[in-house]
Amino acid sequence: MELMWGMLAFFIFIIIIFVVISFLFPELVGITGKRAKEIQKHQQEVDQDQKAHTEPDPQGEKKS
Repeated sequence: MELMWGMLAFFIFIIIIFVVISFLFPELVGITGKRAKEIQKHQQEVDQDQKAHTEPDPQGEKKS
């Protein structure tokens, strides 16, 4: 019985540590945090800008 309580306490301790790390450093545990979402948004904007400059116009000339 003592082993069970010890294992239960250890399990709860590990869960609490995981939740704290997930809250403070979400990217470490695979959760997309605010910083990652900002980077993704910025990259999408850059990709759209690059496509606008590299797509040929209807006359077949590249925009610059």
